[in-house]
Amino acid sequence: MIKTAHLKERFLVIFLILWGCLAANTLPAPAGEGSFRFVVFGDNRSAGPEAPLPESFPRIISEVSLFRPDLVFHTGDFVSGGRTAEETEKQYRNSLEVINKLPVPFYLAPGNHEFNGAGGREIYKKMIGPKSYYSLDFQNSHFIILNTDMEGDAGWIRGEQMVWLKNDLEKNKAKEHIFVFFHRPPFAPLNPDFDTVKHKHMDFASRENRDELVALFAKYHVNTVFSAHEHLYATEVHQGVRYTTTAGLGAPMYAPPEKGGFLHYLLVSVDGREVTTRVIEPWHLFSEFHENDGNHAAPWVILLNTNCESVALDGVVLNALPGDYAVDMAPMPESFRSKRFFRNASAEILEKQTLTDGASTSLRIRVQIPPGIPVKVRLVNEKSGNTGYRVSPSQTE
Repeated sequence: MIKTAHLKERFLVIFLILWGCLAANTLPAPAGEGSFRFVVFGDNRSAGPEAPLPESFPRIISEVSLFRPDLVFHTGDFVSGGRTAEETEKQYRNSLEVINKLPVPFYLAPGNHEFNGAGGREIYKKMIGPKSYYSLDFQNSHFIILNTDMEGDAGWIRGEQMVWLKNDLEKNKAKEHIFVFFHRPPFAPLNPDFDTVKHKHMDFASRENRDELVALFAKYHVNTVFSAHEHLYATEVHQGVRYTTTAGLGAPMYAPPEKGGFLHYLLVSVDGREVTTRVIEPWHLFSEFHENDGNHAAPWVILLNTNCESVALDGVVLNALPGDYAVDMAPMPESFRSKRFFRNASAEILEKQTLTDGASTSLRIRVQIPPGIPVKVRLVNEKSGNTGYRVSPSQTE
């Protein structure tokens, strides 16, 4: 159990640090047709065949699960690549064990490390799937996954893949938004002069091939091209198309933090014609669940957001005994009454499911959390007469 006195001491410093952040805009969870969210990240590979997966990888997956976006895209280097086929396959199993905890669909744009290890291409087909480039639709948007490391074509998109890409763009040109994902960045932050001789960490092998793609994406009004490969965050616009490098899942950084070398993932919100991308650093979102095994009538969770903006979480799941429930939330400590901290807080039940054994109920909850104040969210059995401690204007005066 968490004691109120302990929480007051634990979060006092956080309150002071985040006081200046509270005027930041919120990013609410979208709702309705043409409104959804997806996450993009890349490069969770270990530092070498014998090195463990970075601790940031499962941490980010747990945070993304709390957001519960509609889709998740990985921009490559899912594994480091082994010295033997057995070692490579083990790396895939380890990474898949983490990624499979996501409660939403996951799509991988393969990187060079997927194919560099022993047995790489065959194991990729076995563990991920037979296609290394493909596309899909979701609501008003079209998503294209490409392979910048085709056999014999590292650093290129050409041949059959280029023909397929042109046809796919033409077929889907009426879509409201088009998003593209591949591993090697067309505009490499660490090699802006496109020096393929001095730059050992090759991104695109051909300026002409890069420029052909840039013209193609501009022609079809692609919204954003997401890449990885260089372990950092960077973004720039060319011919009206945004090019974003996102490789912050935990592979060794290639730049200091002030130049983009920090752990991160991207939360992209689509609301009709509007697209908003938010860069999120891990370890600023905390959750601690209690009595949440489905055997209690009032499970609860403590949530804390130490970002400088409110966050909307659609994936907070509380499991309880069968019954009719409402959801309540309150600041911690419950005596905290500042409107400044708590004015944007809310909680609502999005989905209710009875588990297959019929012995428990699972409720998925949307929680809007302001920065800097821990909140307690719990289920209340409506038939019990316990109305809980709902947030109201009188509580936040």
